[in-house]
Amino acid sequence: NNNNNNNNNNNNNNNNNNNNNTGGEITVYRVKKEEVETKISAWQTAKIAKINNRFKREDAIIGGWENEQVHKASSWMKKVERKLEEKRAKAMEKMQNDIAKARRKAEERRASAEAKRGTKVAKVLEVASLMRAVGRPPAKRSFF
Repeated sequence: NNNNNNNNNNNNNNNNNNNNNTGGEITVYRVKKEEVETKISAWQTAKIAKINNRFKREDAIIGGWENEQVHKASSWMKKVERKLEEKRAKAMEKMQNDIAKARRKAEERRASAEAKRGTKVAKVLEVASLMRAVGRPPAKRSFF
């Protein structure tokens, strides 16, 4: 309602001014209105520029912080991977040593078993030879 009244008043003023041939008042009014609008636009532009500049600075700070956090996390991960690789290498070396030790021990046990077998076979051959020489067959339960 107020806007309509103002518009009507302005129209009436314009009509009155046009009728009275006072064009100077309209020009002064327009100039002042344009001056106010220019100041408002300049203020608006300055405030928005200030906000944008502050945002850019804040964004740069946030970006720097983000990069620092990413670098920190990456460094931590590399350190963990390095430690795991060292642990893996030690475990691999221990496993290879354990395998070599088991193979040596197995070889020793095989040699011992082979020697025992050879001794027992030699004893059987010796007893069999003795039995042949005497001409006596083995007893059903022979303990030697």
